[in-house]
Amino acid sequence: APAPVPVSADVAFAKGGRMLLVEDDASVAAVALDLLESFGLEVVLAESGPDALKALQSARFDIMLTDIVMPGGMSGVDLARQAARDWPDMRIALTSGYVGDDVDQVLADTPWPFLRKPYSTEQLRSIIDGRASLPAE
Repeated sequence: APAPVPVSADVAFAKGGRMLLVEDDASVAAVALDLLESFGLEVVLAESGPDALKALQSARFDIMLTDIVMPGGMSGVDLARQAARDWPDMRIALTSGYVGDDVDQVLADTPWPFLRKPYSTEQLRSIIDGRASLPAE
């Protein structure tokens, strides 16, 4: 039998995969949007946890990539926990440009993959493909 062919993000999301990108830094969001749309994703941008929850309540998303540290009184981890509870079928990944014990401590308690900014195209694709590992040391 022929070996199974791995499904790329382009194929997986050719049927209109939708991503919610939660990012308060406009320049980071612009770069990420370009990359994600080049993968064939439909991307909706939210700038805070409360904005993201509004978007989640109004449409269905396949995956959410959220910054951990954001304005609006709700962290990305808080958002991810609520989203995982309310939308259990949606994949979730976290991202942050901050380094240090605070972020490491927060990540130690989370089951979601983590991307450290600035991330590469390949790292982003691995998250989309579902090949990403859990938070790396």
